[in-house]
Amino acid sequence: MNSLNSLKQKGGMHFAGYRIGETYCLSPSTSIIAVDQVPKLLNQIPGTKPWLMGAGRLGRQLLPFVNISRFLNIYRDPALGNEAGAALFVKGGEGVGNVALVVDEICEFLLASELRDCDQSEFMIPPGLGKSMRKAVTARGRTWALIDLPALIADDKLQNVDLT
Repeated sequence: MNSLNSLKQKGGMHFAGYRIGETYCLSPSTSIIAVDQVPKLLNQIPGTKPWLMGAGRLGRQLLPFVNISRFLNIYRDPALGNEAGAALFVKGGEGVGNVALVVDEICEFLLASELRDCDQSEFMIPPGLGKSMRKAVTARGRTWALIDLPALIADDKLQNVDLT
């Protein structure tokens, strides 16, 4: 990702705010195809890992629905219910297909001009998100992890689903 100043210079770039476990995350809307609720009925894929919730459609395209908290082994408060209910439909990079990432909550959308750099020394992030986090920023009274979604879905474990 570009530096925060260059993102601000691009003007109206929007960021999607969402929560994975207790971590509030932001990602550029340019890497997101759509945001929607998780369908109640997904086509289950027998013999797959528990984080692969099934497959569903976005228009004519069939996409895997991945519970990202489960995939990254991020604690989720059981008081929030059994399943997450919102999906970010993420554009895959070169050689990587599109994926529906199921997150715990969609929070809000922010403009790049609202983001401020912050001191990352006290910012704690779950280990699974570390590879795709670019920096910590503040906006609207909250500290956010700036997440590179294409890097997150390019994870080898996610791309090579073991069906055995």
